[in-house]
Amino acid sequence: MRTLIKYTSYFLFALFCFAYFLPKESIYYEIEKYFKTKNIIISNETIKEKAYGIDISDISLHFEEIKIANIKNIEFITYIYSTKLEIKEITLDKNLGIYAPLKIEKIDLIYNLLDFDNLDKIDISAEGDFGEIDGQIDFINKVINISLEASKMMKEKTFLLNNMKKGENEKYTYEYRF
Repeated sequence: MRTLIKYTSYFLFALFCFAYFLPKESIYYEIEKYFKTKNIIISNETIKEKAYGIDISDISLHFEEIKIANIKNIEFITYIYSTKLEIKEITLDKNLGIYAPLKIEKIDLIYNLLDFDNLDKIDISAEGDFGEIDGQIDFINKVINISLEASKMMKEKTFLLNNMKKGENEKYTYEYRF
């Protein structure tokens, strides 16, 4: 029993060291390079590496040389059992205002290894001018399910809700297969 505890402790210590010494900034630049092949350009960002994550702030996002949005902060934190991507204060370009609400306060993507019923899913939550979103990305079934509690402004732009099903309690649902 002592040997099992000893080796488990060594293993957990090695995992913590791996997460701590992982070259997070280099991984970020590889992700940025991948996005560039898809004509998504991330510029003007400030990167700050943390012990178990990375903090990226003041981001300008372009698609095919057209400015899409400014993002105040992206924080990526990973531990052995949980990973969280938090995106704060997204402001879409004013030209996109007719298609979507301009301000998104926060988007959270969370993957938790301790949630044994949902090991194949990432939880999504978001808040903004559109209202509040809760949902999941299911990698086994390749489905994104979203539930939207629409704001008054979003309900006025009914064409944005046309692809969503109106459910109970004034919530709208959307399902996308990839």
